[in-house]
Amino acid sequence: MADEYNALEGRATKTGKEIGRYEREVRIPVPYTRKYLAQVFGVDAGELDRAVAISKSRRNGGGPAEAQQTLPAQRMAHPRTAVGAVSVDAVDSAEFARFTRSGTPTSLS
Repeated sequence: MADEYNALEGRATKTGKEIGRYEREVRIPVPYTRKYLAQVFGVDAGELDRAVAISKSRRNGGGPAEAQQTLPAQRMAHPRTAVGAVSVDAVDSAEFARFTRSGTPTSLS
C-alpha cells in the first residue's frame, strides 16, 4: 500500500510502517495524506474524514453514541491490479479489526 501511495503522490515518503500506524489508529493522517489514502483504499475521501472524527472521539473519551458510529461501505471502482486487490483486502481487514475491537457492527462487504 505504501508503494501505491508513493506512486500516487509522486514521492517516496510513506513506508509500510507508517501506513500500519494509521490502520492501528496510532497516528491520524492529515487531510493531504487522507486524499491519497482514499485513492489507495478505493474509498471516498469523506469516508476517511468520518473515520478520523470517530478516532478522535475515541481518543477524547467519546461517549457510546460516538463509539457506535459506523462508516458506509461505499467503495469506488478500483483498478484491477495486485496492489488494488491488496488495498481492498486491507480495508476489509481494518473494518473487521474495528468491529472486533469495539463490538460495533460495521458493514463488511
